[in-house]
Amino acid sequence: LKRLEKFLNNDIKPFLSLFRKTVNECPNVEHLYLVGGTIRDVIDGKRPSDPDFAISGDINEFITHLHKNVNFRVRYHPQFINAHIHFDQFAFSLDISSLRSETYPSPGALPIVTAIMDIKEDLKRRDFTVNAMALDITKQNNLQLFDPHNGVEDIRTKTIRVLHKKSFEDDPTRLFRAVRYS
Repeated sequence: LKRLEKFLNNDIKPFLSLFRKTVNECPNVEHLYLVGGTIRDVIDGKRPSDPDFAISGDINEFITHLHKNVNFRVRYHPQFINAHIHFDQFAFSLDISSLRSETYPSPGALPIVTAIMDIKEDLKRRDFTVNAMALDITKQNNLQLFDPHNGVEDIRTKTIRVLHKKSFEDDPTRLFRAVRYS
Protein backbone atom coordinates (compact mmCIF):
# COMPACT_ATOMS: atom_id res chain seq x y z
CA LEU A 1 0.00 0.00 0.00
CA LYS A 2 2.95 2.32 0.64
CA ARG A 3 4.13 1.93 -2.97
CA LEU A 4 0.62 2.68 -4.19
CA GLU A 5 0.39 5.79 -1.99
CA LYS A 6 3.75 6.99 -3.33
CA PHE A 7 2.55 6.41 -6.90
CA LEU A 8 -0.63 8.38 -6.21
CA ASN A 9 1.18 11.23 -4.46
CA ASN A 10 3.98 11.56 -7.00
CA ASP A 11 3.46 10.00 -10.42
CA ILE A 12 -0.24 10.69 -10.98
CA LYS A 13 -0.86 13.47 -8.47
CA PRO A 14 -1.28 16.17 -11.17
CA PHE A 15 -4.57 14.75 -12.35
CA LEU A 16 -5.74 12.67 -9.40
CA SER A 17 -7.35 15.67 -7.72
CA LEU A 18 -8.85 16.58 -11.09
CA PHE A 19 -10.40 13.11 -11.33
CA ARG A 20 -11.76 13.32 -7.80
CA LYS A 21 -13.23 16.75 -8.53
CA THR A 22 -14.85 15.36 -11.68
CA VAL A 23 -16.37 12.42 -9.79
CA ASN A 24 -17.91 14.89 -7.33
CA GLU A 25 -19.46 16.81 -10.24
CA CYS A 26 -21.11 13.69 -11.67
CA PRO A 27 -24.32 12.62 -9.93
CA ASN A 28 -24.27 9.29 -11.82
CA VAL A 29 -20.72 8.28 -10.87
CA GLU A 30 -20.08 6.78 -7.43
CA HIS A 31 -16.48 5.54 -7.28
CA LEU A 32 -13.17 5.89 -9.06
CA TYR A 33 -10.70 3.00 -8.97
CA LEU A 34 -7.11 2.51 -10.02
CA VAL A 35 -7.20 -1.03 -11.45
CA GLY A 36 -5.45 -3.99 -12.95
CA GLY A 37 -1.94 -3.98 -14.32
CA THR A 38 -1.20 -0.55 -12.91
CA ILE A 39 -1.61 -1.90 -9.38
CA ARG A 40 0.33 -5.06 -10.29
CA ASP A 41 3.27 -3.05 -11.60
CA VAL A 42 3.40 -0.61 -8.68
CA ILE A 43 3.26 -3.41 -6.10
CA ASP A 44 6.00 -5.25 -8.01
CA GLY A 45 8.19 -2.13 -7.91
CA LYS A 46 7.84 -1.32 -11.62
CA ARG A 47 6.77 1.95 -13.17
CA PRO A 48 3.45 1.47 -15.01
CA SER A 49 3.25 2.97 -18.47
CA ASP A 50 -0.32 4.25 -18.69
CA PRO A 51 -2.58 4.04 -15.63
CA ASP A 52 -5.87 2.17 -15.86
CA PHE A 53 -8.99 3.42 -14.11
CA ALA A 54 -12.52 2.15 -13.70
CA ILE A 55 -15.61 4.00 -12.54
CA SER A 56 -18.88 2.84 -11.12
CA GLY A 57 -21.36 4.86 -13.08
CA ASP A 58 -21.83 6.71 -16.33
CA ILE A 59 -18.54 6.92 -18.23
CA ASN A 60 -19.99 9.41 -20.75
CA GLU A 61 -20.99 11.77 -17.97
CA PHE A 62 -17.52 11.47 -16.44
CA ILE A 63 -15.76 12.22 -19.75
CA THR A 64 -18.06 15.18 -20.44
CA HIS A 65 -17.39 16.72 -17.02
CA LEU A 66 -13.66 15.96 -17.27
CA HIS A 67 -13.55 17.85 -20.58
CA LYS A 68 -14.83 20.97 -18.76
CA ASN A 69 -11.76 20.84 -16.50
CA VAL A 70 -8.90 19.83 -18.82
CA ASN A 71 -8.11 19.41 -22.52
CA PHE A 72 -7.59 15.93 -23.91
CA ARG A 73 -8.17 13.71 -26.90
CA VAL A 74 -10.36 10.66 -26.42
CA ARG A 75 -11.00 7.45 -28.31
CA TYR A 76 -14.23 5.99 -27.00
CA HIS A 77 -15.08 2.32 -27.53
CA PRO A 78 -18.79 2.03 -26.73
CA GLN A 79 -18.93 -1.74 -27.25
CA PHE A 80 -16.44 -2.11 -24.36
CA ILE A 81 -17.63 0.92 -22.31
CA ASN A 82 -14.02 2.09 -22.39
CA ALA A 83 -12.12 5.21 -23.38
CA HIS A 84 -8.46 5.92 -24.08
CA ILE A 85 -7.59 9.46 -23.00
CA HIS A 86 -4.47 11.40 -23.99
CA PHE A 87 -4.00 14.61 -22.02
CA ASP A 88 -2.48 17.61 -23.78
CA GLN A 89 -0.78 18.90 -20.62
CA PHE A 90 0.40 15.60 -19.09
CA ALA A 91 3.09 13.27 -20.38
CA PHE A 92 0.94 10.15 -20.56
CA SER A 93 -2.32 8.58 -21.56
CA LEU A 94 -4.73 6.44 -19.62
CA ASP A 95 -7.58 4.03 -20.07
CA ILE A 96 -10.83 4.40 -18.20
CA SER A 97 -13.71 1.96 -18.22
CA SER A 98 -17.05 1.54 -16.59
CA LEU A 99 -17.22 -1.40 -14.23
CA ARG A 100 -18.51 -4.23 -16.36
CA SER A 101 -19.31 -7.86 -16.78
CA GLU A 102 -18.46 -9.91 -19.85
CA THR A 103 -20.00 -12.92 -21.53
CA TYR A 104 -18.46 -14.69 -24.50
CA PRO A 105 -20.96 -15.94 -27.10
CA SER A 106 -18.40 -18.48 -28.36
CA PRO A 107 -14.77 -19.35 -27.63
CA GLY A 108 -12.42 -16.59 -28.75
CA ALA A 109 -15.24 -14.22 -29.74
CA LEU A 110 -15.32 -10.63 -28.59
CA PRO A 111 -17.19 -10.33 -25.31
CA ILE A 112 -20.63 -8.88 -24.82
CA VAL A 113 -20.10 -6.19 -22.21
CA THR A 114 -22.63 -4.91 -19.68
CA ALA A 115 -22.11 -1.99 -17.28
CA ILE A 116 -22.36 -2.90 -13.60
CA MET A 117 -21.80 -1.05 -10.30
CA ASP A 118 -19.95 -3.66 -8.18
CA ILE A 119 -16.11 -3.62 -8.22
CA LYS A 120 -15.86 -7.18 -6.93
CA GLU A 121 -18.00 -8.43 -9.83
CA ASP A 122 -15.84 -6.46 -12.29
CA LEU A 123 -12.66 -8.00 -10.87
CA LYS A 124 -14.05 -11.53 -11.46
CA ARG A 125 -13.99 -11.03 -15.24
CA ARG A 126 -10.29 -10.16 -15.45
CA ASP A 127 -7.59 -12.43 -16.80
CA PHE A 128 -5.30 -13.20 -13.83
CA THR A 129 -5.32 -12.70 -10.08
CA VAL A 130 -2.40 -10.26 -10.40
CA ASN A 131 -4.65 -8.03 -12.53
CA ALA A 132 -7.80 -8.47 -10.45
CA MET A 133 -7.14 -5.74 -7.88
CA ALA A 134 -8.58 -2.27 -7.49
CA LEU A 135 -7.72 0.69 -5.31
CA ASP A 136 -10.68 2.94 -4.49
CA ILE A 137 -9.24 6.44 -4.85
CA THR A 138 -12.52 8.34 -4.73
CA LYS A 139 -11.61 9.99 -1.43
CA GLN A 140 -8.04 11.07 -0.74
CA ASN A 141 -7.92 9.99 2.91
CA ASN A 142 -9.83 6.74 2.57
CA LEU A 143 -7.89 4.49 0.18
CA GLN A 144 -9.19 0.94 0.05
CA LEU A 145 -7.51 -1.92 -1.81
CA PHE A 146 -9.81 -4.63 -3.16
CA ASP A 147 -7.91 -7.89 -3.67
CA PRO A 148 -10.57 -10.63 -3.51
CA HIS A 149 -8.44 -13.17 -5.41
CA ASN A 150 -5.15 -12.74 -3.49
CA GLY A 151 -3.31 -11.01 -6.31
CA VAL A 152 -0.83 -9.35 -3.93
CA GLU A 153 0.21 -12.77 -2.63
CA ASP A 154 0.55 -14.06 -6.20
CA ILE A 155 2.80 -11.11 -7.08
CA ARG A 156 4.91 -11.86 -4.02
CA THR A 157 5.21 -15.57 -4.90
CA LYS A 158 5.49 -14.90 -8.66
CA THR A 159 2.42 -17.02 -9.40
CA ILE A 160 0.26 -16.59 -12.50
CA ARG A 161 -3.32 -17.84 -11.87
CA VAL A 162 -6.44 -17.47 -13.99
CA LEU A 163 -9.72 -16.59 -12.31
CA HIS A 164 -11.88 -19.26 -13.92
CA LYS A 165 -11.55 -22.50 -15.89
CA LYS A 166 -12.70 -21.04 -19.23
CA SER A 167 -10.31 -18.09 -19.13
CA PHE A 168 -8.09 -19.21 -22.03
CA GLU A 169 -11.08 -20.50 -23.97
CA ASP A 170 -12.82 -17.12 -23.66
CA ASP A 171 -9.72 -15.19 -24.68
CA PRO A 172 -6.81 -17.22 -26.09
CA THR A 173 -4.55 -14.12 -26.13
CA ARG A 174 -4.37 -14.51 -22.35
CA LEU A 175 -1.85 -17.29 -23.02
CA PHE A 176 0.55 -14.70 -24.46
CA ARG A 177 0.03 -12.40 -21.47
CA ALA A 178 0.68 -15.29 -19.06
CA VAL A 179 4.02 -15.93 -20.76
CA ARG A 180 4.88 -12.21 -20.73
CA TYR A 181 4.04 -11.87 -17.03
CA SER A 182 6.05 -14.96 -16.14
